[in-house]
Amino acid sequence: MVNLPKTFAYFDEMEARLSGPVSARMLALAEVAVGTRLLDLATGGGEPALGAAALGATVVGVDVSQERLALARQRASERGLVRSRTHANLLAAASAGPLQPGLSTVTFHEADAVEFLEKIADTDAPFDVITSRWGLMYFAEPARALRGIARALARSQGIFVAAVWAEPEKTPWWSLPREVTARHAVASAATGAIPSASFEKPGPFRFAVPAALAREFREAGLAVVHSEEIEVAVVEAPDGAGVVAWVDTVLGRFPASVPAERRAAWGADLAATAEDFARRSTPKQPGIVLGGVTRIVVARPQT
Repeated sequence: MVNLPKTFAYFDEMEARLSGPVSARMLALAEVAVGTRLLDLATGGGEPALGAAALGATVVGVDVSQERLALARQRASERGLVRSRTHANLLAAASAGPLQPGLSTVTFHEADAVEFLEKIADTDAPFDVITSRWGLMYFAEPARALRGIARALARSQGIFVAAVWAEPEKTPWWSLPREVTARHAVASAATGAIPSASFEKPGPFRFAVPAALAREFREAGLAVVHSEEIEVAVVEAPDGAGVVAWVDTVLGRFPASVPAERRAAWGADLAATAEDFARRSTPKQPGIVLGGVTRIVVARPQT
């Protein structure tokens, strides 16, 4: 079994299920099929890497988290998509083209995405497609990552598909907890800063401004050829308490900025605000759904 807290594993499975349409659309835009060589950066629990492997692609997924990669490998094994390979032949696997029946179709590798891209820059391991679903925004050096992506795709004239979050006002999964937290948080050395949206620092909204995204891609050698928006659910809960549990588990920075003596009041406020949001936004739907707009961006190396 994967060594993850039970509540985190539950919410991770929920995210994988709810975000399925985003992965599917990314792979459709990339025209992933049998024989496609795909690199998934910040693969986390294995999306969209596992979806690509199921379509017959030869996939390498890269992430820095051992726990998330363990979950990805478990899911791949459960779906019959993987047999273990050593790291020594990782790059050979990436350039080998379609695999024969019974062999691995997806390999997960623990590595920093930027360092991995630079490691393969001078190898004969071309990729046809590179994907990153909600990962690019968190890279410490996104410009360096984008340059690496452009170089990795130059030989194959391949395609880069990224999913990034739209502006905060279009993403209730973040803005609603932020609004409530701001009423209770006290920035201090003990609690840290209240989480805030930034279009310049690593975080969910680092690439939320389309014009800035297009400029940064262009400066790195990538031309945006398509962009579209898709509404996606992030969390489902039967009531406000379920939303509080999700925020506590997944968005730890929010409760961490609330003093201990105000946590109960914060939780009650968050539960009530989430339930009110559900009554206003989906009055005929049971339970609470929080989500937001994600942009799917398609880019190619500049010629």
